[in-house]
Amino acid sequence: MGRIRLASLKLAGFKSFADPVELVFPSDITAIVGPNGVGKSNIVDAILWVLGEQSPSLLRLKDMRDVIFAGAHGRKPAGAAEVVLKLVSDDGRWSSTGGELVISRRVMRGGGSDYRLNGRSVRLRDVSDELLRIGLGTRAYSIIGQNRVGQVLSARPTDRRMLLEEAAGITHYRARRRDAELKLAQTRQNLERLDDVIAEVDRSRRQLKRQARQAERYRALEEELRKKLRALYGVRIRAAAAHRERVSIDRARLQNETAAAASALGGAEADLAAARQRLEAAHTEVEAARSEVAALASSAERLSAFLERSADLLDNLRESLAAAKNQAETAVATRETLTAREGEARSRLEALEASLEEIVQKKRRAAHASKAARAAFAEAERVASQQRQTLLRMISALTAARNRLSDLERQRDRL
Repeated sequence: MGRIRLASLKLAGFKSFADPVELVFPSDITAIVGPNGVGKSNIVDAILWVLGEQSPSLLRLKDMRDVIFAGAHGRKPAGAAEVVLKLVSDDGRWSSTGGELVISRRVMRGGGSDYRLNGRSVRLRDVSDELLRIGLGTRAYSIIGQNRVGQVLSARPTDRRMLLEEAAGITHYRARRRDAELKLAQTRQNLERLDDVIAEVDRSRRQLKRQARQAERYRALEEELRKKLRALYGVRIRAAAAHRERVSIDRARLQNETAAAASALGGAEADLAAARQRLEAAHTEVEAARSEVAALASSAERLSAFLERSADLLDNLRESLAAAKNQAETAVATRETLTAREGEARSRLEALEASLEEIVQKKRRAAHASKAARAAFAEAERVASQQRQTLLRMISALTAARNRLSDLERQRDRL
């Protein structure tokens, strides 16, 4: 492997490099010095990033989008980050570009990214392949950070062997061998799938052959069926012609029978019309009878209601008559009582008048008793008069009720 040297590095919008910066490395040994915080480590991160590093932790980031300048006091955030790395070779490599290889990587804040080799847009895989051909890589011996010096010195023999193989350029061939083995395995899988496809096609071909034989047999059977159908149709046509002649004869006979039936139907229709007229007359009579029956039923219902009301009135009159009789009896008893009291009062008055002279000392009390007796007599007379009037009214009501009862009984007898 010839000698390859880092010639220059351009940074724009990468981490702390907000403005475009170009670092030129003119000799084999170059040192970058400066105080802490000026961005020396960011230059190494830029080299790792442009060579295709995908791990944010190795670039001292939380997210790969943090490689874009995030802005500062008085400075707006950058819209993209870009790093361009130029390599030169003195062994005739990259003769088409004058012994130079320019690798660039650009990422936009919106999410787009782009890799280029000598200005030509390529994939990350193309960049990795080109770096493997010259023995470079983000985690190879060509880039050893501060914390990896001790790891290289204290590494196991197997790890040192990997570094030596990378330095000797064997890693590229091993990667190509691994890719070839993967492609070979994929090819074997494709061949197995192809064998499956061929087997499936063979099965389909055999099935199609069977279907073709069945189709040929179907065509032969269909042709034979056509011949037999033609013969059958001929027999049916002859039978249909004979049947047509018989049908013509039967038709003429049926026409004659139809004419006779039509004549008979005309007479039957005339009889039917006369029957319908008689039926309508009978319907009219039935409707009149129904109306008369309905009227009689209505009269019977009204008569029944009248009888019920008459019976109720008769019951009421009977109850009034019984009450009048009771009142008359009570008035008679009262009159007899008053008459008896009147007689007693008169007898007492006569006794008092006879003994008036004998009981002068009791004159006042006797006079008062006489006055009270007279008042009681007057009251008895008034009550007796009222009872007489009440008795007369009850006798009049009883007489009217008897007359009404007689009238109702006569009406019921007439009904």
